[in-house]
Amino acid sequence: MRRDIIMGLRERDFKPVFKAMNRTLANIPGKLYDNEYPKKEAYYHTVLLTLLWACELHVHAEEWTSRGISDLVLEYHGDVYVIELKIGSVKTALQQIKDRGYAEKYAAAPYLAMIGIEINTEKRNLKEYCLELAIGRQE
Repeated sequence: MRRDIIMGLRERDFKPVFKAMNRTLANIPGKLYDNEYPKKEAYYHTVLLTLLWACELHVHAEEWTSRGISDLVLEYHGDVYVIELKIGSVKTALQQIKDRGYAEKYAAAPYLAMIGIEINTEKRNLKEYCLELAIGRQE
């Protein structure tokens, strides 16, 4: 999984990263879901943060900005991925990044991606993601 995540980041392709995140969640035994915690965003946030740390990546959780707190900020060789997780709509997650200006502090990054991720608590995985580059950026 680490190889897939690093390759995806190197190629600026979030699809392998997202797939690795879901594979990680799929490997968690169902018996661990007996309580209410896995129905909360914080559960997925914790698992994904731990996965990225285990890959020895530079990732911040709950990063404060002037207008709020972003869920995850992943930095890879100068590239920055601002990630927001939501139980609900992927568009809501992405819109929160924009509305609260979570990516603004990284405006000087050569590659700046805003990523909304939708959590599906019933299936205990991530439903989908939406990636947008910061204004004026190209892939």
